Amino acid sequence: MKYTPHTYTDIELMLGAIGAESVESLFSDIPSEKQIASLAMAPGKSEWEVNKIMSRLAGKNRFSYDKPGFLGAGAYRHYSPAAVDAVLSRSEFFTAYTPYQAEASQGILQSIFEYQTMICRLTGMDVSNASHYDGATSCAEAAALAIAETKQKEVLYSAGLHPEYVQVLKTYFRNGEIAVLREIPLEDGITSVDELKKMLGKETAAVIVQNPNCLGFIEQAEKISGIIKEQKLKALYVIAVNEPHSLAILKNPGDCGADIAVGEGAGLGIPLSFGGPYLGFMAVKNKLMRKIPGRLVGQTVDTDGNEVYCLTLQTREQHIRREKASSNICSNEALCALAATVYLAYVGRNGFASLAKRCIEKSHYLRDRLLSVGFRTAADSPFFNEFAVICPDDPVKIERYLRDKGITPGFRAKIWKDEWKDYMVFCATELNSKKEIDDMIGYLETYCREEVSSACAIN
Repeated sequence: MKYTPHTYTDIELMLGAIGAESVESLFSDIPSEKQIASLAMAPGKSEWEVNKIMSRLAGKNRFSYDKPGFLGAGAYRHYSPAAVDAVLSRSEFFTAYTPYQAEASQGILQSIFEYQTMICRLTGMDVSNASHYDGATSCAEAAALAIAETKQKEVLYSAGLHPEYVQVLKTYFRNGEIAVLREIPLEDGITSVDELKKMLGKETAAVIVQNPNCLGFIEQAEKISGIIKEQKLKALYVIAVNEPHSLAILKNPGDCGADIAVGEGAGLGIPLSFGGPYLGFMAVKNKLMRKIPGRLVGQTVDTDGNEVYCLTLQTREQHIRREKASSNICSNEALCALAATVYLAYVGRNGFASLAKRCIEKSHYLRDRLLSVGFRTAADSPFFNEFAVICPDDPVKIERYLRDKGITPGFRAKIWKDEWKDYMVFCATELNSKKEIDDMIGYLETYCREEVSSACAIN
């Protein structure tokens, strides 16, 4: 994006509109020690000289791809081919919003149509919308859809659902005022089917399970579907997918009996970028097509018989009866959806499966190496590209030690739940080399020998 200078009058108007006293106040959340007090730049510098100084300052930043990293927990490092940025950089896509004069913008409609098609193929579902803000939003929207469809208020969610998704659920439903949210406990790292059977009832609107779950373990997704159907309830089955690359290997939500598939598509050609932008997807079975929030783009022919694209459904009621609307979603992540579409088309079916296989091989090698230096498995359940382990020492100390060595370690699960205070969730993708893994294990061997030799037996 090009830099656009503002006059002092422009700045005062903008600050006044948002109630801020100064430009500096906009950065008050950044610790003072992390801020540059002054550029110490003498006046009268040329543009080239200023650019050189600013580039040197920018060089102090450390990009997540610049050093070895084993952090997942919902944000996964995957390589984005140059073709993705090449397409996204075209001026036709600078305005990614779904156009109101839709049929006059065939290009963006086609890109959304292709995105919907690919999401349906990935998830095994019948219909996909034009995308959501992020995975957490799409999950909450799925719960709202289930409540509206079943006329029930109880939402059961697995304790393996990403805690940030749970926070958004509680925000949507005011933590019990609009819907009753109940957590299904885990057993051996995955959703307890015995507890689910006890909790299911006539008031249940939805059962939400993440697969793989937030600890990385693969759920018995198909078995859970059978339990719901056995009891002949109205409840809809929602499967959330936080790591879309797993869909190249695991049985997809449609084949597992899901009514709704939701999740995060940020790993599909969208690099990590300090928390965003992300890409939420939602796909449903045909019976829910007219209940899905957002827009649907369809393919048809014009009066001359030419193939064209159009907005087939806008099922929301915000346009005319807002008080009856089941969703407040009225936008999409079209540019991110385009990135995912280009990425999937570029890597292809075989390439996507190959990437998933690499993730499995490297993560399992990483797990085995961690076990060899005193870590223990948090569960015996299978996993895809991340997994929870029990640390031989305080995870905070281990994290600090590895960060001092220039390595981004796994995620400290205590941030999510106190009961997981000894857990770290490690992740490996195609970007993690064997050398990176071995180097980290070498540091951990030293740590265990020097810091916790009495508690950490090295095999």
